[in-house]
Amino acid sequence: MPTFTPPVEGYVPPVPAGRDGHNDPGWRLLHYFAPGPRGVNVFKLADGTYIRDDVAGVWPTTPDVPNDAISWTWGIGSDPLYVMVPIDNPVLAVYYGGHTYDISDGEAAALVDAGFGDNIA
Repeated sequence: MPTFTPPVEGYVPPVPAGRDGHNDPGWRLLHYFAPGPRGVNVFKLADGTYIRDDVAGVWPTTPDVPNDAISWTWGIGSDPLYVMVPIDNPVLAVYYGGHTYDISDGEAAALVDAGFGDNIA
């Protein structure tokens, strides 16, 4: 049975962004280190496509949030103008970064077609 491990990217900065720590010895030391790893979440959508959660940046640094895997609607606006809008292409499955999943041969073929072949063992 094939296994799928979502990709890992170097996104986690060793020091907080936007902090001026020139007088802080820890900050001065750590800003020489490379960014740390972050597991990328992969979402399988109802139309059979797969998306990563870091396409336009890593949420919450970007307003582009993958749709809710549990709810079939998004709330738009605030109370009392809260309007429920159906999601056109809901999430069917979520592969969380940093985890390994047993998948079927058909799912493995679909992930290879989507460009995740290097992440299948």
